[in-house]
Amino acid sequence: KTIALLEFLYRGASEFDSKGLFFSFEESTERLVAVGQALGWDIEKELKRGMLKIIHIPQVLIRVEEHISFIHKEIESFGAARVSIDSLSVFFDKIESPQIVRDKVSQLTNIIQSAGAVGFFSTSIPYGMVGVSRFGVEETVVDGVILLSTIIKGSTRERYLEVYKLRNAAHALGQHKMKIDKGGIKITPKKSRS
Repeated sequence: KTIALLEFLYRGASEFDSKGLFFSFEESTERLVAVGQALGWDIEKELKRGMLKIIHIPQVLIRVEEHISFIHKEIESFGAARVSIDSLSVFFDKIESPQIVRDKVSQLTNIIQSAGAVGFFSTSIPYGMVGVSRFGVEETVVDGVILLSTIIKGSTRERYLEVYKLRNAAHALGQHKMKIDKGGIKITPKKSRS
């Protein structure tokens, strides 16, 4: 999930001169730069060009209200066109009420949309849990949901990507094979069964 968020920002910056802002509640800036470098992306160059900005907030320091306000200010001052938040499951970990989580996701979505930016959030689902999101409410607020999964086939585990929801846009249905390789995420579209 982190690689997808990072690639969204990196490609935006390097190919479209679209400023990207990454809020990480899991990985440090150094770790994200190293992940990008391993995939052949020059994250450091985009940071120096001022096209990317990575802000790491360790989980133990998270204060949801303060950080939502901070995220708002950073998006505005940086002029971000793309915003990644990794991850909502860590950011909202201490909130027990699904309704409060829904309100906070809605608040983040409104902040990003009012800035004219596109947001890409990640969340993780505990192993064995059935559902689309950790809190069961995130998918009701956002415009799109992409599910990443793995399936064991024989002695190997294969990765899949599925566009579960995409408001007001046509998209290919079903699970599509996904591979993380040099250069980033590669998707093999599911063949039509028509």
